[in-house]
Amino acid sequence: MNASLQPNQANGDFDAIMASGIKAHSSGDLGSATELYFIVLGANPDHVYANLLIGILFFDKKEYQKASLHFSRAIKCNPDLAEAFNYRAVAFKELNRVDDAINDYSRAIALDPSLHEAHFNLGVLWAEQKCFGDAIKAFRASLLLKPEDQDTLYNIAKTLSNMRQYSLAIPEYTKLLELNPCHELALINRSNAYAKLNDHSNALAGYRRVISLNPKIPEVLHLINALSGITTKKPPLGYVENLFDNYAATFERTLVDELDYQIPRVVGSIMRKDHVAGNMVSVLDLGCGTGLMGEAISDLDALVVGVDLSQKMLKEASAANHYQKLIHCDIQQYLSSQVLDFDYFIANDVFIYVGDLKDIFSLVKKRNKRSGRFIFTVELNDTDRFILEQSGRYSHSRSYLHKIFDRLEIQVLHYEEVRLRKEFNNFVIGGLFVLKI
Repeated sequence: MNASLQPNQANGDFDAIMASGIKAHSSGDLGSATELYFIVLGANPDHVYANLLIGILFFDKKEYQKASLHFSRAIKCNPDLAEAFNYRAVAFKELNRVDDAINDYSRAIALDPSLHEAHFNLGVLWAEQKCFGDAIKAFRASLLLKPEDQDTLYNIAKTLSNMRQYSLAIPEYTKLLELNPCHELALINRSNAYAKLNDHSNALAGYRRVISLNPKIPEVLHLINALSGITTKKPPLGYVENLFDNYAATFERTLVDELDYQIPRVVGSIMRKDHVAGNMVSVLDLGCGTGLMGEAISDLDALVVGVDLSQKMLKEASAANHYQKLIHCDIQQYLSSQVLDFDYFIANDVFIYVGDLKDIFSLVKKRNKRSGRFIFTVELNDTDRFILEQSGRYSHSRSYLHKIFDRLEIQVLHYEEVRLRKEFNNFVIGGLFVLKI
């Protein structure tokens, strides 16, 4: 379509130009639509719908700053335009202007209480801010407008799960599954809720239903093994990466503020006892996550390298700026393929995601170029082996670990029982080891 002015348009027939722009927009000819909207704005910068529609074009291209400016112009000209407030709210959210987004969603709803999208979007934003009560209220209002909307039903249930109100979440997941029996996320999360309530029979049945629909979901395969009493040497490929990619944004806040996770601080204190001021030490943080260990030793003269399977976790760690290098890699693959020349190897709360540890210790012992220390934690069991627990985490016995140490001639310099983290308001007790390698 040619966006040049036609004779009648040159005489000021801007309604015709707008109609042509909307037609081009609807047919997917976005270039022509953009030109036509700008023709109108060139003559009348305050044209409400030209600003609204060009804002939507920028919005769809993820140019949120430009989009928000045009939505603002549309709102200035017509303060009662609910759709513009809703769109600008989404743009503000993408620009991390959370308070402005909340205000705009609320304004859109006040102008047009029937605007389902504004209620729903506001609920999502409240949930992301962990204002779960406000999120539920917004989702309920959205559901009144579209009683069988699957996204809204799912978000109500998921928000209740995030509130740890699992007995209330399960009926909500069930409502959704009555509408869509093959909704994978609802099946998975309802099973997770059953597992949290120790209803392992219903949890296992749900996970098996998921696998019958999609046989290759690593998280579900792993949890089926855990609930079936099958101990694997390690989780299925992709399990750990998917798990932490999903939790990256809230992981650190949850671990520290809610689960009282203090292990990096404890490990940092152990390292300081041996540290000589002015001596630079090299540290390999295995499974570094969001970088809590790097932060805990940021006062030491240390070259710190972090390795993690989760790209999103590494992004969070990079923002904290406590590591000289961050590497996206499986820890065993890194240990077997890279030059190892470190004073310290750290593995905090990492081996709960690895069953068989023989190869990891062997690689560190045989391939590190200098004498060093390996500090790590495990969840404990009182057997002679490692076990895949019903929680989906691995526990290890001291007997199992000492067999590895004896075989590899590794010396244990220090051992203590520690509080790893809280679970259901009680501390999980684990073991902290310091090895000479």
